[in-house]
Amino acid sequence: MRLAKQKNKLIAPMKSSNLRFGSRMLIVILLLVASCEKSMAFSSHSTNIKTITAKRDRTANDYDTSLHIVSGIDEWPVVAQASVFVATYAGLIGGTWVGSTLLDDLSKSNLEQWRNTFIDKIIPLLLGTVYLTAGVGHFVAADAFRDIYPPPGTWGFWYLPGSAAFHVAWTGVVETAGGSGLLYAAINNNFSEDELEIPWILIQPISALALFLLTVVVTPANIYMFTHGAIMGDMESL
Repeated sequence: MRLAKQKNKLIAPMKSSNLRFGSRMLIVILLLVASCEKSMAFSSHSTNIKTITAKRDRTANDYDTSLHIVSGIDEWPVVAQASVFVATYAGLIGGTWVGSTLLDDLSKSNLEQWRNTFIDKIIPLLLGTVYLTAGVGHFVAADAFRDIYPPPGTWGFWYLPGSAAFHVAWTGVVETAGGSGLLYAAINNNFSEDELEIPWILIQPISALALFLLTVVVTPANIYMFTHGAIMGDMESL
């Protein structure tokens, strides 16, 4: 019995340490992939070669899209468009892996204080605010988000079941919940000296993982903005 208690005392800190390490890695990966995704959306508005307007029947397709063609990729053969889509995804995955590996290696070299402050306190606060705001925006400005949902047939292979309104709604729910989870963890990390117990300590890694997977899932909308010049609502090209 005494040995079992001693074993539990040794295992508990190990579990907490592993959770903290996993949570940190997920936060770093989420930061990198979110940065790549948002920079892609920003670049789609950097120039404006020509403008066309494509109006669809809202009752049938549930969205009304204004397209500012920036790259001209939408005029390429379908196979070439699909290749750009795959190459963009591959670049995001490769860049995220390299960046997260480098950051993890650097943070192990006498940068524990940086890890404790930046990764545990600052990043969750920033990302939580960004994702929570974006999640609320899915409902406050639903039409704008539906405008950047790729219609069936985009890139020659995009045929996802469900309407644009449905996908905007469920991704908004996940963003709101995930952002709230990161904010909860950030507030505790910044203002409380007590370490959370299970299951509360799982909120940050679960939120980070959910938002990471969500970012991977919604990235086609940002690629659509790049390849087809889709804009959100009345937004003008920068």
